[in-house]
Formats: sequence, structure tokens, C-alpha cells
Amino acid sequence: MKKLIFAVSVLVLFVGCRKDAIVVPQDHLYYDVENIGIIIRNDVHFYANLHKEGEQITDSPNSIKTDLKMSHDYQKFAYKNEEGIVVIVDRSGTVMETLADYTNVKSFDWSLNNETLWLLNNNDIVFYGPELDLPEFSFPNIFNGTSPTVEIELLSISSLGDIAYVAAFSWYPNQNGPFMEDMAYENCFIRQTNNSTNELLYTTEGHDNQPYSNLRYSPNGQELAVTYKSNKLRLFKGLNEGFENEYQMGKSASNIMIINALNYLIYMHPIMDGAKDSRIHIKDLSDGKVEYYKDIFSYNREIFFDLK
Repeated sequence: MKKLIFAVSVLVLFVGCRKDAIVVPQDHLYYDVENIGIIIRNDVHFYANLHKEGEQITDSPNSIKTDLKMSHDYQKFAYKNEEGIVVIVDRSGTVMETLADYTNVKSFDWSLNNETLWLLNNNDIVFYGPELDLPEFSFPNIFNGTSPTVEIELLSISSLGDIAYVAAFSWYPNQNGPFMEDMAYENCFIRQTNNSTNELLYTTEGHDNQPYSNLRYSPNGQELAVTYKSNKLRLFKGLNEGFENEYQMGKSASNIMIINALNYLIYMHPIMDGAKDSRIHIKDLSDGKVEYYKDIFSYNREIFFDLK
């Protein structure tokens, strides 16, 4: 799906009013990004190749759209509207469904067979389409006879059916807690479907001590990018290999994910501090220094992307 290329940089900028007229500039990007969906200026776009002209899916720039997730066959796109409700459109931009019954969606994505959109709504996994056979949330070595309040904050389900989730636990003196004062922390778990094991990855004690901001599996389901609100990044490459070294990303980096078993990250970052015009960055982790990027001229609007 993706491949490395080395080419001469060419600057191309063409922005018009036709529905499919947005071309991403070619400057400084030597990594061939294929099959990526991007929300640009509040509209969904699809690029079979980021070096070439894209296809505009929606045509409603006055309607706020965030948190894009596209199906693995690139025919369905789900995003949140201004009220945080998930909307599903097809490749022509026609609204297929507005999932108004789910008002507190924290995470969502498509199944590998493209038939199901799963959603983490409150503490429950719900489905648009056939239900998926997933393991239940479990919290080994947490309760120890106590009764904390539990909130599932983040969920990621890989294309292989493995799940990773962040749970926040809170104890209060009147909840049979182990502490004399309020106590709260977050834990991240991975559960592999094949062997039904749970792996406690990391614990953050206290909400001011690097709580999590994002979990994203790579498109092939082999690696997991775990990002903290401090923008520290850890890459998990399976239960046998565990975590790689930590990486400190820029303070404004977002939407961080690793690209299919390669030593590259893809993420968004403002063109300059304080700006919402963004760049798609490709970071080479082999030396930690080289970064390739494409500018996305979003006219001071936030950008979201999904790569399958």
C-alpha cells in the first residue's frame, strides 16, 4: 500500500472551486503516501496517492467535521459533526447514516471487512452493522478488593482483532478506596484475541502525570502507537517485542500513527506554532532527525486524517 520513493521536490499548488480541485503541494515529501483520507477545510478528501490530485468526498464546508475514519475499501467515511455525533457518508458524499443515539463517542473505526463501524460510547462498545466478537474489558491487578470509578477513555481495535484501551480509575474516601484522599490514575491494556492474554503496558498516577491522548494501531495491525498528552510517544511492537524507546514529539503533533512495520511515523503538525494550517509529517525513526512533509493549506482550520 505504501512505498518509499526518492524524487526531486516539485512545488505544485492549485486551489480552485471545483469539487475535486485540491492538490496537495509536493514540497519536501519523499515518502509515497497512498490511500489516505483527510478532512481539509471541513470537507472530506481522499487521495489514492498524496502526490496526485485528490477527490473531494463531501461539499459542506460550513459544517464542522472531526475525527475521520474511513473503511478499508475506501468507500465509506465516518466523522464527527459539530455536536460530536458520528456521520457516515459513502464515496459520493451521500449521507448513509447519522448515529444520533450515541452522544458520547470517544473512539470509533471500521472493521477489516468494511461491514461494521464500532464505537466506544460511554463505557460500551456499540456497532453500526454486524456485531464483532471482541473480548470484554478487564483490569488485572487494579481493584484489589476496592471499588473505584472506571471510565474507558480510549479504544483501538486492530485489523487483526486485538484491542488496546485506556481506563481511568478514581478512588474517593467514601468509595471503600485504599486512600485517605482522592486518588486517580490511568492504565493502558492490550488484549490479544488469539491467546486471550492481557498486558499491562504502563501506569500514569495522577491526571497531571502524562495521561494518554491517543492509541492508534498501524493499518496492518502489527504495531501500536501510544501517545501521551505531553506528546511523548511509545511504540508497541507485539507482546514478544514489547515497547521500543520513547520518542518526544513536537508539542503540537497530533494524529500520530506508525506506518506498517516500517520505521516511519505519519502525523499532523501546524506549519508554524500557533497556526492551524498543517503539514503531514513523515518521521524517519532510524535516525530521528529526517522529517519529510507536505503542507495542507486549511485556512486556519484543524486537519484530521486516516490511513488504511
